[in-house]
Amino acid sequence: MTVEAFQPNPTSVPASTSGASRPDTQTSTTSTSSQLDYATVPASLEVRPKHAKTVRKKPSITSLHSLDELKYFLEDDDRLTVVKFYAPWCKSCKKLDIHFNNLASKIGDGVVARQMVKGDVRFAQIAFGDATRELMENLKIAGLPTMQLYHRDHKLWNVAGHTNTKSLQSELGRLEALSQNDLEEYGEEIDDGVLNEAVEDSMYDYSFLNEEW
Repeated sequence: MTVEAFQPNPTSVPASTSGASRPDTQTSTTSTSSQLDYATVPASLEVRPKHAKTVRKKPSITSLHSLDELKYFLEDDDRLTVVKFYAPWCKSCKKLDIHFNNLASKIGDGVVARQMVKGDVRFAQIAFGDATRELMENLKIAGLPTMQLYHRDHKLWNVAGHTNTKSLQSELGRLEALSQNDLEEYGEEIDDGVLNEAVEDSMYDYSFLNEEW
């Protein structure tokens, strides 16, 4: 199997804050030596309390290493699941990592102040290597990086060669309005069957065919 870091023709399954303004403050026309009119203090001099510091969520991205792990991970939850296929030495994959991790931090599971926070979407990744070479071949991963979107064991979307998550975010935005029943029906309609075929093949041992009788 030859894995290329770039794919000139990405494949994809077809689909179809505003900040609050600072209120005007009125300056009192009367003042005394014992009172301080806080409304007249410039915003630049206001002191923000230490607890106002924004705490960033550390994304929880599950690393998978086998077909069984992927199958059980997908079937364990009803939420949409994004799976990234990559290689540690792939430059395009490293570019994608920045955007992928950032998106996972925003909408995926993560840890905040040592507390696990459940997101709207789950994120997983599979690294190319000797142990996962056959897995990627069975899943027909043609190039790296590749991102796939699943609802349980149904593949809804697939793209290869992208170094950002713009197309992924667009697809997630399109699917977020669908109910669980609608996602199930859509998955059954659009799924290419590659995952289920790989799972079925893994249940049988064909090694006896190579034995001499």
